[in-house]
Amino acid sequence: MQTRRNRSASTTNQRRSPRRVRLHTTATAAALAPAIAPASDAQLRSKLLAGGALGVLIASLLLLFNTDWFYVDEIEIVGARYLTSSEIQRASGVNGYNIFFIDSASIERTLMRLPEIKTVRVQTGLLNRVKVEIQERQPVLTWARGSENYWVDADGITIVARAALMDVPTLRDVDAAPVKVGQRAPAKPFEAFRQLRDTWGESAKVYEWSNGRGIALMTEQGWKIYFGDANEMLGKVAVARALIAQLKGKSIKFIDVGQGEPFYQ
Repeated sequence: MQTRRNRSASTTNQRRSPRRVRLHTTATAAALAPAIAPASDAQLRSKLLAGGALGVLIASLLLLFNTDWFYVDEIEIVGARYLTSSEIQRASGVNGYNIFFIDSASIERTLMRLPEIKTVRVQTGLLNRVKVEIQERQPVLTWARGSENYWVDADGITIVARAALMDVPTLRDVDAAPVKVGQRAPAKPFEAFRQLRDTWGESAKVYEWSNGRGIALMTEQGWKIYFGDANEMLGKVAVARALIAQLKGKSIKFIDVGQGEPFYQ
């Protein structure tokens, strides 16, 4: 009996052993299966798309930095009458820069340093387009100071005179007061000029200023009339017109209505 049990046990062990080996082999294969399984179509497409996007990015960067397409070599200027294109381009400082690194607001602040410019707007676009729209200061007066000529706009800002403008009156400053480009003209004579120009109502072309006698103009008769400062300009102009009518036909050097009682010589 013992021999049979031993034999039976031995036989059982021999039969079970291969099963354990087969089970172990199956489990190992199952564990290794995900690592060696082929990639799915979705995974392949994802990898191809990622590789393509990277290639496009690299190509775009090479195109962006290694070609001249996006670098500014000239700007479009609108509204300039007195400033030259080269002056504006040089002041803007954008030539040779990549369009993607240009800050429009920064260029506007830079261009506003030019005293001739009153307002400015800068626009950028592809491929290398820069458009500058400016509004220049329009001269209402030519300020003659000795041999120097300046323009003064309606706000009283002084800029360098670039030409002789026949339709703009001239103020000769006898005292040659200091003038700084980009700043306001001397306030007292400029205000006297504005008051007299608006009140006189005629197209006087030549004015004169001196601290002693104020603003003066030349009439059609060739008479010089002194009006003093800007105060009570309307009344002084009325008195001057009355005197011109009374003195018609006489030889007159000047009329002074700016210092108390009017007088002439």
